[in-house]
Amino acid sequence: MEKNWLELDDESLPAAMALPQKYFVLVIYDIVCNKRRRRMVKLLEAFGFRVQKSAFECQLERRRYDRLVKIAPRLIDKTEDSLRIYLLSGKMSVLSWGREEFVDDNGTIII
Repeated sequence: MEKNWLELDDESLPAAMALPQKYFVLVIYDIVCNKRRRRMVKLLEAFGFRVQKSAFECQLERRRYDRLVKIAPRLIDKTEDSLRIYLLSGKMSVLSWGREEFVDDNGTIII
């Protein structure tokens, strides 16, 4: 009996048809200048969602992650500001207390 393509798992699909892997990324920053901080917020809002005043969570494909890592450091003054980008992988757990705003973009389709 011939296999229907719907019965195949991602590993059996051609590379072009497989779902891209997403990475969970945490970005935190401490930026002194309001103008630079606003520019960073605008950039990060295009990649993820704010979870605290200076922290963003993102779920990114590798290409978008690479783009973020290339652009974000250009927006800070390395003598005054700090920027940290954490790529979280493997088994992980996120615990959260207080005002929560969970955004699940697993079902999001961008065309």
